[in-house]
Amino acid sequence: MGCQESTPKHMQDFTIKICKGSVIGAYVGDAAGGVLEFMRSITRNQVLNALTFPGGGAMRLGQGQITDDSEMAQCILYGILEQQRISKTKNLVLDLDNITKYYGTWMRCAFDIGNTTRNALKVIDPENPSPLDVFHNVATNSTSHSTSNGCLMRITPQAVWGHNLSNQDLKIAVELQTNLTHSVPKVVDACYIYCLAIKHLIHYPGDARGAYNFAKQESTKILSWFENIEIENLPNPQKNIGQSEIAFSYAFYYLRKVITQQDLSFEKIMEDTLFLGGDTDTNAAIVGGLLGAYFGVKRIPTNWINSILNFDKTKNDRSQIGQQNSGIARPQFLIPKHNLINDLDILVKNAPTKLSVKYMGRIYTNQDSIKNILNEARNQRIAQIV
Repeated sequence: MGCQESTPKHMQDFTIKICKGSVIGAYVGDAAGGVLEFMRSITRNQVLNALTFPGGGAMRLGQGQITDDSEMAQCILYGILEQQRISKTKNLVLDLDNITKYYGTWMRCAFDIGNTTRNALKVIDPENPSPLDVFHNVATNSTSHSTSNGCLMRITPQAVWGHNLSNQDLKIAVELQTNLTHSVPKVVDACYIYCLAIKHLIHYPGDARGAYNFAKQESTKILSWFENIEIENLPNPQKNIGQSEIAFSYAFYYLRKVITQQDLSFEKIMEDTLFLGGDTDTNAAIVGGLLGAYFGVKRIPTNWINSILNFDKTKNDRSQIGQQNSGIARPQFLIPKHNLINDLDILVKNAPTKLSVKYMGRIYTNQDSIKNILNEARNQRIAQIV
């Protein structure tokens, strides 16, 4: 059963805790990992210090400040909820127009951004956002073959939004949103499978075995990743850092591990993930998003959650000038303190049971029409080239 109006309140409240665990689990992983970003070697003491969310590091973060992983997640969250804020609609559509707008607005002030994401989003005019232009660009730009982790690191809000959809609708929705930066089928499949596992954990709390097995069963293009997980042949996190396979593999490795090691805590998993090194913030965000759905928000340390919710340095805030690790000033929509908890409540309570998509000013409700959005965009691009 999903989070609908007929759902008993106690069940709905429990579902909200699982959903919040996924998104907040990703955010705390990102904020802790950001402190260690770009370090060549990492000690256990440095990891334990990072888990106090002190800020600093190569990016000079503020205490509890998130990075591009969670800021892009904020863009998805804001994009999906934009129309709801205006009309209080109870059917949350996948609003590609507004997600594109927020991606473009974010990119103009991003302090940390990957090459694939930058190349994809550079065509966006936030005043006149066109997901069609982005789809065209992604299909033909120099990073169109990228298998980087920039699509996976941001996706927990979409997983939560889509947890009441059919698997087919969820797959289509994930493909559309992912293609705003990444189009390689293997990586798109990884994003869908990751969301599918989170969906399973929302509907069957604590069922790590079921989530893992179902994810593996549904994999069409990344089955070898699961086969390597099961023989513990995991990718080297310090080689070819930023590849989706790395964080995906460790996320499902730890999901499999909690099946037999029930005393394994969220804290320990985050500590071990950060100690791997490599792309620390994104690895921890992706692991944290999946394992956060397993543990739920109540089993994520309260002081960790408070750390990311206490950061509040906006563009117009001059009160923190001169303070150590006061961080990088951000627009309000990129600061979780201002919206995250309330917005997640709204997202879960209004999660759709049927997919609708807003694209280029039009609402699509027919599945065949929705499935054709990408095909039509690609065909238009081919016609332009010819």
